[in-house]
Amino acid sequence: MNYDIIGDIHGQYGKLIGLLNNLGYTEVNGVWLHSTHKVIFVGDLIDNQHIESGISHIKTVKLVKAMVEAGSALCILGNHEFNAIAWMMPNPENKAIFLREHNDNNYNQHKNFLAEVGENSAHHQEIIEWFKTLPLWLELPEGIRVIHAAWIEEYQAVLKPYMTENNCLTDELVIKASRKDSPEYVALEALCKGLEIELPEGHGFKDKHGARRTGIRICWWKNLTKSTYKEVALVPEDAKDSIPDLPIEQLNLKAKGYTGVSVFFGHYWFSGQPEPVANNIACVDYSAGKSGNTPLVAYRWEGESVLTKAGFRFVV
Repeated sequence: MNYDIIGDIHGQYGKLIGLLNNLGYTEVNGVWLHSTHKVIFVGDLIDNQHIESGISHIKTVKLVKAMVEAGSALCILGNHEFNAIAWMMPNPENKAIFLREHNDNNYNQHKNFLAEVGENSAHHQEIIEWFKTLPLWLELPEGIRVIHAAWIEEYQAVLKPYMTENNCLTDELVIKASRKDSPEYVALEALCKGLEIELPEGHGFKDKHGARRTGIRICWWKNLTKSTYKEVALVPEDAKDSIPDLPIEQLNLKAKGYTGVSVFFGHYWFSGQPEPVANNIACVDYSAGKSGNTPLVAYRWEGESVLTKAGFRFVV
């Protein structure tokens, strides 16, 4: 099977239609189909803080769900789908509150989705139940892997005892992974949001909002025991000069450098011209969720063992 791996959509329905057309899919009886290819969505279908033409969480989820149910697509769980599940699930230890705290920050991330579906409506519940059927990762017999943020087998092993045969969530796992600092929380955070480490004392940078940060998201696919903070930091370009070129002190991380079969992921809001991270590693999230001419990206995989720049397709 040939696959088109599509990055984070964040409700950008107009961009999704454009990309499917670009890839040669056609709509038949409400389902987008291709004669020789199947889509893999890497998660984060929802949550866009903009309200503008072309953005619809409902239409995006409906399209993806129809493709999955018809067999013309696969879809994995992103951190925004997990957050949506936890937002709606009561805490079993205190049913007056929810597993994802209903504070202002969490609400602002999620409010446009909630407004569109109608919070606690039957439609809202139906979407959440479908999100629960999405696997956390795929390992396909053709020889590729797909995960939302980071393929780290030791963290996957932590979660496996609480998952279904198809690598889907159980209610037990949602509860365990919502308890901060539990092994399950740490593992799911890494797999769906990536690895983060603290910079040495006295070092930091300003994020896009002007806030000072002392922790950085890092390139989990590199050998962290032989790298410096600057080499592995995933930070905005204008912040890179603030990252020290010092050996990483925290060596208890599970990432040892990725050497497996080709792996695809999203999540990181890359920018610039899409290209592989390495011969066997590709990110397909190039910030489509932002407002404006940011591309929704796919990688068209047709059995090659070495990923190429030519494999990327995108629309803005």
